[in-house]
Amino acid sequence: MKHLLPITIFISTLLFNTCEKKLSTEEKIKSIIEAEVLKTLSDPKSYEFIEMGAIDTIYKKEYYKELADEYDNLMSGLTDAPEKKSTELQAVYDSVVSNKNKYEALSQQSEANEIHEITTTFKYRANDTSGEKIITIYDVALSENLTVKQLQYSR
Repeated sequence: MKHLLPITIFISTLLFNTCEKKLSTEEKIKSIIEAEVLKTLSDPKSYEFIEMGAIDTIYKKEYYKELADEYDNLMSGLTDAPEKKSTELQAVYDSVVSNKNKYEALSQQSEANEIHEITTTFKYRANDTSGEKIITIYDVALSENLTVKQLQYSR
């Protein structure tokens, strides 16, 4: 009987901890976006969630590498220009080279798993200012620490 109490407490604690609901990353993102959307509504009580699109993670290393490649393509287009470059064209070329070098350096400095941003779409229904139900879709960008960077009307 003396050993029964600690065992009962242990089992109760174990059951309680396994029943606690932990939010998944997707649920956290949905909650964060909802909080931001609710701030923009004229009638927040009318809000109804419809769906959230797939979550896409954009990594810094890849993002900066793509930007550097785009500037590299620009450079090749500018070097195909006639030999006699105007000072304006030379300034553009120098700017492109500078940006390419900057993004190459940022790509090399970034770790493979460093997040640039997280993107998704978010669809909901709510009343507009006239009280009519409308469906809205946003393209959403979140920072690596899950704060909303951009909430852009999609359709």
